[in-house]
Amino acid sequence: MFKQSPLQLNSFWIRKFLFCSILITGIILRLYKWNSYSFWYDEAGWLLICQGALLTSLKGTIVLFKPPLFNFLIYFWAYIGQNEFNLRLLSFIFGILSIILIYKVGKLLFDEKVGLISAFLISFSPFHIYYSQELTQYTLMTFLALCSVYYLICSLKGNNVYSWVKFIFFTSLSLYSSYVFFFLIIMENLFFFFLYARYGKFIRRWLLSQLAILLLYSPWLMMISAQFSFLSFLSVDSQLAVVGWVPEGSLAHIFQTLRLFNVGYNADFIVQFFACLLFFPLLLAGIIININKEKEKIWLLILWLFIPMILSILFSKIIHTFTYRNFILAMPAYYILIASGMVKFKRYIYAPILFFMLLYACSLLNYYRNVFPYPENFYRPGVHAKIDNRTASKYIISNLKEGDAVINTCRNTILPYVYYRFVSSYNSINELREFSNNLLVNAPIEENKMLDFLASFLASREEEVREFTKIHNNKRIWLVFSAWEPQEPSIGESEVKKWLDNHWEAIDHKKFSGIDVYLYEKPIS
Repeated sequence: MFKQSPLQLNSFWIRKFLFCSILITGIILRLYKWNSYSFWYDEAGWLLICQGALLTSLKGTIVLFKPPLFNFLIYFWAYIGQNEFNLRLLSFIFGILSIILIYKVGKLLFDEKVGLISAFLISFSPFHIYYSQELTQYTLMTFLALCSVYYLICSLKGNNVYSWVKFIFFTSLSLYSSYVFFFLIIMENLFFFFLYARYGKFIRRWLLSQLAILLLYSPWLMMISAQFSFLSFLSVDSQLAVVGWVPEGSLAHIFQTLRLFNVGYNADFIVQFFACLLFFPLLLAGIIININKEKEKIWLLILWLFIPMILSILFSKIIHTFTYRNFILAMPAYYILIASGMVKFKRYIYAPILFFMLLYACSLLNYYRNVFPYPENFYRPGVHAKIDNRTASKYIISNLKEGDAVINTCRNTILPYVYYRFVSSYNSINELREFSNNLLVNAPIEENKMLDFLASFLASREEEVREFTKIHNNKRIWLVFSAWEPQEPSIGESEVKKWLDNHWEAIDHKKFSGIDVYLYEKPIS
């Protein structure tokens, strides 16, 4: 029987210790301040469409313009509990699994050192930590991208039937998580045919795998046209538009995406600058040094990193799809390329690791303090500082009286308010879904619940407030005054408050993080 030498055994346990340390650190960083922030618009949106019957819930993804997989997972995960901690565990789990899987991919492509450094980079990544603490599909996307590429490599290396089946399964699942995965599949086909001279002997299995993926995805294809129709409807209604903030994409946006992969949304200029000086040369080193000896592997990683972004820019001529967070599926390729460059420096490898940790610490300090140094436009479209929806909503709910109306000046607060009003207050998920089904078909339900729900709406013009209060004869109005970017209300939002100040009597005002709650009483005429 083969016996390891003491040196080999020692090295083996050191590597295992390092990996466990990286994994545990990644867990701690993702659990820190886990429940400090309330649900925001996107998170509440996922939860609200997951109420009611399963089929109704899956159809609800049409309004989000997303495939149904994450919705499906939330639907059943919600049986564990409807509070923030339990629900966010779903994203957290996929975040941790991504750390494990990037280690395996790096090790499979190169060696264990590359796997460990790749795991270290994603474990400390502020960008990945950000989405590991949100109830959104982005860590699921990272996990499925890693699974698809991992089993692609296994299939082409060993031509094993089980590897091909797993490649088909995870690639099909990925399409059900985000439409951006169409670009990843194109990348995988480009890679296969780019190296056809070597892998052409697998052409039959490759074509069969692509056909199987298409067949497994075909049940959802009929829903895509419905989503495009709904998207067209939204684009002509400025009050309902949900995609106007998405940039078209350009080469500058690709550069910004890589900057976010470096140190996330919360790094200031100095940290971003030094991160670029560290990350980009290591990226080039990983490409240039390995391009001759590891040509196939480097081309796979280059295509994985850049093809989804390039195709998204081209597709944006039809529909804008270039959101930075969508390309979290390409982030593992970036880290593995950097890791492959770092290992070439051998004994000098500890210096960049310490520098990485310092840069990560600076960015994470801002993240945990809810500080965003850069403006939204270009630098973080669709990403906003956390506001205290939880405390503000519960304050309103605990003081509601019959005949009250709740008016939100920003969509950012209305869905979280509905969540805290109707979802988190239910002890039984079945009771909630029964209520939601009744609401959807307008069946009679408790009057105070229906009144409160209907009175909670988005008011961007004072005419809407005037007409609403005239119809419903409200005695009091709760104004949830906020904006996507704190302290930056639009003219319309400001006009709503101005009209209420002039025509109603303000009797209370509470300030929360990013939200002002005003209570107005109808004057006695």
